[in-house]
Amino acid sequence: MKRNHFALGAFMFAMGVAMGALGAHGLEGKISEHYLDVWKKASEYWMYSALGTMSVTAFVHNKDQNEALAHSFFRFGGLLTWAIFGTFIFSISLWVLAMNELWGSGLKKLGMITPIGGVMMIVAWVLMGLKVLKINR
Repeated sequence: MKRNHFALGAFMFAMGVAMGALGAHGLEGKISEHYLDVWKKASEYWMYSALGTMSVTAFVHNKDQNEALAHSFFRFGGLLTWAIFGTFIFSISLWVLAMNELWGSGLKKLGMITPIGGVMMIVAWVLMGLKVLKINR
């Protein structure tokens, strides 16, 4: 289970690099600076989440096989799952929003779900921190 999360983080990292490169080299001059910044922000947070996923996975793996911690992070519906889903909602909605100028202005409404992903990430990361503090007592 943990190896799968580390692999997911690695694949997310690769996708973040690809999406960042697409924005820098494929979209520059095709979308406004504002939407290029939106694209960059989505890629940036995607990368943070990838690194966080890999870091948490490595941390829990090295935490003396603490199964309670692993279960609360890695099970379906666990804290890391919430952080990853939040990242998907946050970044993908921003990537699509950034394409607004190329695909049509009807996509602006998609930006309304971006904060949901952001809140999911914030809450999940805070709860993971609290869980680690509780276990380390």
